[in-house]
Amino acid sequence: MRKYLVLIPIILFVQITNACASASTDPALVRNAAEKLMCTCGDCELVLSNCECPRAGEMTALVEKKLSQGQSKEQVVQYFVVQYGERVLAASTNH
Repeated sequence: MRKYLVLIPIILFVQITNACASASTDPALVRNAAEKLMCTCGDCELVLSNCECPRAGEMTALVEKKLSQGQSKEQVVQYFVVQYGERVLAASTNH
């Protein structure tokens, strides 16, 4: 019985942590991050926040997931740069 009493706080902690991680991220923050990225579908050449193709939906969901996990907008953008190269950036960083 005692071991179950020890498990209760652990289970509650895990449930609260999961609820916080799955909490909805501020849509304005998601949109702001998506404005920094280009859709990678290859057909539309649109900024991610303006594209409505299935690939843009997947990318936007990933942006939201990473932000909800505590990553900053800059970290999320950098993730996509590592995955796709600088071509994924909506504005070139080369001057």
